[in-house]
Amino acid sequence: MKLIYQFGLLLLLLLLLLLLLLLLLLLLASCNQSELAIVSEQIFHYNHEVFEQNKLSPRAIFFAFEGPKIIEKEDSKRFISLNGDWKFNWVKDPKQRPNTFHNIDFDDAEWKTIPVPANWEVEGYGHPIYLDERYPFTTQWPNAPTDYNPVGTYRKEINLTKEFLSEDVILHFAGAKSAMYIYINSKYVGYSQGSKTPAELNVSKYLNRGKNIIALQLFRWSDASYLESQDMLCMSGIERDVYLYTQPKVFISDYYADTSLDTSCSNGIFKNTVWITNSTDVPISSGLTLKLKKGHEVQFTDQRTIDIPKQFGKCSNEPYY
Repeated sequence: MKLIYQFGLLLLLLLLLLLLLLLLLLLLASCNQSELAIVSEQIFHYNHEVFEQNKLSPRAIFFAFEGPKIIEKEDSKRFISLNGDWKFNWVKDPKQRPNTFHNIDFDDAEWKTIPVPANWEVEGYGHPIYLDERYPFTTQWPNAPTDYNPVGTYRKEINLTKEFLSEDVILHFAGAKSAMYIYINSKYVGYSQGSKTPAELNVSKYLNRGKNIIALQLFRWSDASYLESQDMLCMSGIERDVYLYTQPKVFISDYYADTSLDTSCSNGIFKNTVWITNSTDVPISSGLTLKLKKGHEVQFTDQRTIDIPKQFGKCSNEPYY
């Protein structure tokens, strides 16, 4: 009987020790979270003089493949899709949004996930709003609502190889509504609020080989909402594709094709202007080949050598006729 009593007492002590150890681990985890850096003040979404920060200039939408036999960007080694499930937190009141979410060591284990792309209203967070005669808020331009202005916080972990990081890496958001602050590996990267136009940022210096954390906060309404509140359903979230792509140091950064007819209206005229960017610190001389095809048959070919100035120089060749 005494032996059973001693065994029970020992078991109780072990349970108490395990409970104390668990409490200690929870306390340490709480301390680690409380020591994380707080995100810098976010003020651009109600500053009508700031529409973006650190974004690349708008351009024609195209993808630069590494070879002529690749026809889909999903098959390119330069492309990584970020579509899919992201960790997600949603609050109605912006004052309640997470303020340490951008840290690599932030614990998002209790967060749910949301598919990207998607409007968060159709995923159960808030409601779509349809108004055609007034705004869905009562503030006056350029102020954004401060009490009811839902904020979605997103986090995604990705792994990158040394080979992928050997070229410049661009982060592409095809559409996110309305105002977005972007962070990578605890560092602020940039801001965008043109919700129906792509946002691109050169994120090369923020990425590491192996694990990386992309985080962002998206405000439903901003000073741009006074223009975007049109005769349509008002919804929010990362609405279109998100992906990473790489580009070499010397690359085609934009092009413009002007197609028209001659005075007889019987012959087509094709003019093409190509911009090539050199992001190295030395001038580059490079060959440029233009081919026009009808199906698989080449209709026109032209070749020339162009000099591209160093360090983000922009070179435009003469129009082709």
